Amino acid sequence: MDRSLCFFIVILFFAITSTVKADSISTKYIDEITVTSAIKPSASLSGAPLQVLTSDDITNSGFQSMSDAVRRFAGVAVKDYGGIGGLKTVSIRGLGSQHSGISYDGIPMGDSQSGQIDIGRFSLDNVALLNFNIGLSNDIFQSARQQLSAGSLNITTLQPSFSEKKNIKQVQIKTGSFGFFEPSLYYAQQLNSNWAASANGAWQRADGKYPHKFNNGSYYEDRKRSNSDTDIWRGEFNIYGKTGKTGSLNFKVHAFDSERGLPQKAMNGSQYSNERLWNTDFFTQALYENKLNKKIDIKGTAKFTRNYTRYTNNSIKDTTRNNFTQYEYYISGVVSYTPLKQLSFSIAQDYIRSYLDMDFGRKEKEGDAFPSTDKAYRNSYLTAINAQFNTKKLILTASLLGAYYDEDVKKKESPENKKRLSPALSVSYKPFDYGLRFRASYKDGYRIPTFNDMYYTHVGNINLRPELAKQYNIGITWVTCLNNTFNFLNITADAYQNNIKDKIVALPSMFVWKMMNVDNVTIKGLDITASSDILLSEKLTVKINGNYSFQQAENDDTNDQLPYIPKHSGGMRVGIDNPWINLSYSFIACSSQYSELMHSKQVYMKAYADQTISANKTFKISGSIIRLQGDIVNLSGKNYEVIKGYPMPGRSFRISTSCNF
Repeated sequence: MDRSLCFFIVILFFAITSTVKADSISTKYIDEITVTSAIKPSASLSGAPLQVLTSDDITNSGFQSMSDAVRRFAGVAVKDYGGIGGLKTVSIRGLGSQHSGISYDGIPMGDSQSGQIDIGRFSLDNVALLNFNIGLSNDIFQSARQQLSAGSLNITTLQPSFSEKKNIKQVQIKTGSFGFFEPSLYYAQQLNSNWAASANGAWQRADGKYPHKFNNGSYYEDRKRSNSDTDIWRGEFNIYGKTGKTGSLNFKVHAFDSERGLPQKAMNGSQYSNERLWNTDFFTQALYENKLNKKIDIKGTAKFTRNYTRYTNNSIKDTTRNNFTQYEYYISGVVSYTPLKQLSFSIAQDYIRSYLDMDFGRKEKEGDAFPSTDKAYRNSYLTAINAQFNTKKLILTASLLGAYYDEDVKKKESPENKKRLSPALSVSYKPFDYGLRFRASYKDGYRIPTFNDMYYTHVGNINLRPELAKQYNIGITWVTCLNNTFNFLNITADAYQNNIKDKIVALPSMFVWKMMNVDNVTIKGLDITASSDILLSEKLTVKINGNYSFQQAENDDTNDQLPYIPKHSGGMRVGIDNPWINLSYSFIACSSQYSELMHSKQVYMKAYADQTISANKTFKISGSIIRLQGDIVNLSGKNYEVIKGYPMPGRSFRISTSCNF
């Protein structure tokens, strides 16, 4: 592992001394004609860390899932419970997944029950852009909820573009190891000059029965993952429209249904598991934007979400059933005012109504049932005031976010209402004429206890205080052109410190575990990214990008590294684009870590590296565009662990073919 890290650092240094294309795609409004395309945010101009992946980056890298793509971002950790259908959540710089925001086509997603979004439910097939920002974003024209999190993953899906034809059709089939099979369909129709619609759907199944090595203390024994099958349906319908010369309206309906087995944690003794999890999720959202004049822009969003979760555990002694139904109503309004070319202001007002119907802890034995049911409510009021001063050399952004939470629960004592004012500031400064910029940012963030934290069975605690997080960041960005061969260079380096107060964790209390606030935590780290395009000829381009992260996340009392936070992690990708067949090699590496607060041999997790190679070819047949792609994942075949006791699959393959006509 030490050799792998040394090799990675050498290659990353080469990439730094070599080069990245800083493309910037904008939207322009011309009389009688509107030219629109996906906006790629500028990472070099951002006052806080920002990383971007385009659809070309995604398709040419052999990423198999959303979590595979997100794991390539510096400072980001994805908790993966193994298998194709395993839960996958995002954590930013050791702050925990509850501090991470997820936005889907410009509208944030929420989960008041657990406070975290499973990114495994989203497909990469229709993604146009992924961008991940940490701290205060340069974009002040966004909702208050998007500014609430310590950082946010923003998913932008593809919008259809019509030229000669008025409709677009695509059929795609993927297959691979461990019984994986996924067919999908996409259809888009131009309704008239101002309106278009699209629909897509996919079915995914896998048995997940992959072999793995298990260390029983004396020797390694061969085992096979069981009860890890998945059966997933997802579908989406969109309407895109223009209202007048400068207005736009996007409407979306998204549905997700899954049944998954929950495999037993790899441990001595029985491998039997009969735990099952069902999810039926639905949301519909609308986004309206309009440029009223040269100085005023407005945005309005509305969203309704219904998430149903059912868990069963049919053990030998009894059956446990947990049912949760979560509803959320969300509306937001944003107004942006630009009195001067260099100066702009915005104000955003959000309202969120969350409701959770809980039926948990039900045990059935010999016909007897012992249910525990309750209903929890939360009204959230968020207001954000932002200002930005923007010149060629200086970008200064400031924000003040106010939040008020009204809590209520029917059968138990209600927790106290909560309120908070959170300031944030970022600055990006270019002292010289070439592409070197310095940046610094500060953000006061927090996360309130989730419904699970406060109410779940015997571990809930209604007296929990919000978890406070102060984020400090200083860094540099450098974008420059060298020569005709090494024509682009993009480097970012950021040092940061996060101070967490009243961290919420589960700790033993008498005979049961209880959610509690613990002492302070300090996280210090360094993130480095570099990327370059090397033009070997008119037809041959080599693309190199890599990242490295160092994190020292310690409990202030014990000075022990926090669970699931490695000190060293990173990754790189080398892609070869040419007219014949595109090739890509990528790997991620992670140093050793611990799975619990108290370090011991039993909770030690080894370092690992995961390598992927990918090849794809696109060609035309009778007016149709055919694309073939093959991927080999985890070349070493080792069953490393991201979560203790849940081994990842060994070497596997995936083949996909798509046809656009």
